[in-house]
Amino acid sequence: MYSDNHWETQPRKENGEFTFREKYNLWKEILKNIETKADKNKIDKNAKGGSYNELQKEVAGNKSIERHHMPAKSASNLSKGKGPCITMTREEHFNTGSHSYSTGSNVYRKIQKDLISKGRFLEAEIMDIIDVIKKTGEKYVKALSQKLDYDLKLYERGDING
Repeated sequence: MYSDNHWETQPRKENGEFTFREKYNLWKEILKNIETKADKNKIDKNAKGGSYNELQKEVAGNKSIERHHMPAKSASNLSKGKGPCITMTREEHFNTGSHSYSTGSNVYRKIQKDLISKGRFLEAEIMDIIDVIKKTGEKYVKALSQKLDYDLKLYERGDING
């Protein structure tokens, strides 16, 4: 069966779910399509994605740029330093769904923690990808793609589950 989005033709796990690599490839393609169609002047070429520790040099001495854990640090089983992040402005970081301690952000992080406990790390992270895109448009698409590449490394090392 043919589909414009190819969902119906993707190989699946025995239970019908996509594998980590299939979800990774799908989201890389989505981000690539967003970047291709984006106004290049709106993409932040200085924003980066990777581990919290790797991104230290990107934020050093710049109080207006912060590292945003994706998924939230409190929801993840990874150490703070190993956690996948992107760099973003302090104001935009504050407006993400998982930031602060409001009722909404507490529920958001609980959903992420539940997904991770069920072996769905990437799905917990996809919540943040969608949140960042909804709130900032294509601005961080390159950083999100770099962060996904870091996720693949974590997965291949056995540090995260599907």
